[in-house]
Amino acid sequence: MVKSSRLVLGFGILLGLSAAILPHCSFAATRITSSTENVTATINGYIAFSATDHEENTGVTVYDEQTNTYSGTFSLMDSTTNFGTTTYEVICNYLSDPNSDPNERLSGNCSNGWTVSAESSTATDNAATMVPSDQSITYRIKSTSPSTNPLNGTKANWLMKVIGVSKTVDTSTFTPSSTSYGYDDFNIIPAKNNSATVVTGNTFRTINSSTTYIGSESFRVQYGFTAGMDAVAGTYTGTVTYTLHLNAS
Repeated sequence: MVKSSRLVLGFGILLGLSAAILPHCSFAATRITSSTENVTATINGYIAFSATDHEENTGVTVYDEQTNTYSGTFSLMDSTTNFGTTTYEVICNYLSDPNSDPNERLSGNCSNGWTVSAESSTATDNAATMVPSDQSITYRIKSTSPSTNPLNGTKANWLMKVIGVSKTVDTSTFTPSSTSYGYDDFNIIPAKNNSATVVTGNTFRTINSSTTYIGSESFRVQYGFTAGMDAVAGTYTGTVTYTLHLNAS
């Protein structure tokens, strides 16, 4: 639950005292009362995570906006390193959660950075799977290590990689990173009940020794697929869920 933080701006407006010296040494003073008014603004703690673009591989795959699905038709040994590419945007614009109840507080705040984890909706033998629409088919396309089963190999496979989108602020360039998680190149899709972090970033960065909010950050997820030599004819569907987490302090 995202809580709001409250900012009260108090403006003291002092109209002041004035005096005038009149001719013939006469003196007159005018008293003007002071006035103070409060201006109140509520700033919401705001977290957003959304897909902003879907890029199909023209001539190979198509994207259906209604079902949020990339699809393509392949023969045995057909493969692609670009089954489809989705761009995600992360917005995280607050430094603290003021909620005093520890059960209602978020686990971190935006200044500690964010991570995104991925997890398939189905798994077989602890591997993310693409499942056939024909329930009589027992074959599953498992996501397996590209080091032993590359996209140009003989066994069916589906993989993903993450590409951070660079952003320049005040001559400093920042990019969400997938390198330490192994997703800067094609890697296995994390299986159901075994979610894994695939990218991390921070919308608050140090610029000129000061913590600065740089705005939204983006990254792209690209999928690879091969039908191999072993796939059974049919239509297979795999689903991946991405979840945004705030890093704990």
